[in-house]
Amino acid sequence: PAGSAATSGGISSVSRIPGSMELWWIGANGSVQAAYWYDGNPWKRYELAPAGSAATSGGISSVSRIPGSMELWWIGANGSIQDAYWYDGNPWKRYELASAGSAATSGDISAVSRIPGSMELWWIGPNGQIRDAYWYS
Repeated sequence: PAGSAATSGGISSVSRIPGSMELWWIGANGSVQAAYWYDGNPWKRYELAPAGSAATSGGISSVSRIPGSMELWWIGANGSIQDAYWYDGNPWKRYELASAGSAATSGDISAVSRIPGSMELWWIGPNGQIRDAYWYS
């Protein structure tokens, strides 16, 4: 509905298995909102992170490195990098990847999983530099 997204905030999506779509966006109140669709069912929405969790002008990015997982990153309201991840059969879990002041609150963030055992993340730092984090299994 109107007003559910920050007009200058980010949006990201994945399709982790055929017949599915997952979507996340920065809410107008700084929350992280989500919606998902599975073949034959209507769209369903939920809130992943409460109001004030995200910079309303910041980016959000996601990957699904294997069919049973999804990972999501966004720029926190305090310039931190926030992370949420989901593994099939478990609830979403969250943690802070980079501390307050690590990212420009109006900057973008981008992620890729080039092979099932890796994830790479880049974001704009407060001085305009490109910062990164990575994970390899």
